Amino acid sequence: MLYLELLEEFNLELKSKKLKKGTIYNHNNTHTHFQQYILSNESLELSQLTIEEIDFKQLRGFKLYLTNKFENAVTVNMHLARMRVFFNFLIDEELVYSHINPMARIKNIREQKKYIEVFNDDEIRQLIVANDKQTFYSVRDKTIIMILVETALRATETTEIKMKNINRNSILIENGKGGKDRVVPINQIMQKQIMKYKRYRKKYISGHVREATCQSDFLFLNEYLTKLDRSNINKILNRTARKCINIRSEVRISPHTIRHYSAQKYLKNGVDTYSLSRILGHYDTSITEIYLREINDSDIIQLSLKHSPLSD
Repeated sequence: MLYLELLEEFNLELKSKKLKKGTIYNHNNTHTHFQQYILSNESLELSQLTIEEIDFKQLRGFKLYLTNKFENAVTVNMHLARMRVFFNFLIDEELVYSHINPMARIKNIREQKKYIEVFNDDEIRQLIVANDKQTFYSVRDKTIIMILVETALRATETTEIKMKNINRNSILIENGKGGKDRVVPINQIMQKQIMKYKRYRKKYISGHVREATCQSDFLFLNEYLTKLDRSNINKILNRTARKCINIRSEVRISPHTIRHYSAQKYLKNGVDTYSLSRILGHYDTSITEIYLREINDSDIIQLSLKHSPLSD
């Protein structure tokens, strides 16, 4: 079968899963690079390229092409991962005769270890208490930061929280990264803060009625009563950080840095990597283990002592 025809079917599959536009774009971007690689090979014609012709040799050549094109190993490995998804789809749907994935033998290139400098406990406390005014905006911003810390949600996932999905001790995250739903726990302190924000939110909506534009299904709204977007979350966090006096300059102010802090905090408090991977929305615990490797030796020692075999 022709590669381009199968790629068209693959795109229909991505759309049927209701993946985010950015995710679908990234998959197509990988295949754009692959097609550029094929066009650079005078012995192959893209329009007539069959899937059988895309063998280990061709894919190894594509890996070399990516390595020469991109300096960042992470970028190369992401493209390789998307090609694996494509071939897994073909095999699962029996669109190819072979049950052997030619991408299985294509290994990732070595990535340089890069650790993120995360917030410490005092810096997180500063971020939480900085929004202390009893106004809609201040209470909203404080609630957002507390949710980021409590749940380790991604910025986009935070903007997509719906009122109906907030339960007594958890929040349902619909269509998270990879198009999957999951549940994240919230403690009583978080529950109390959400209830407080809901009161301010209700009062604000009643005083600023815009029925044509109000997106009341979503928890976090802007001044126009439409849901926040990812950039709004970053702006709120950076605006809050400017109110704090002791946040280290080497710490990047972003929701992702808070996510790293929260993941490490879960691990330090004894949560196992499998449970944490469920909370974080990781499809593979090896991704979650990256957060474990970033914990320093003294914290590992303290964590181990809490769970020593001789403690029982």
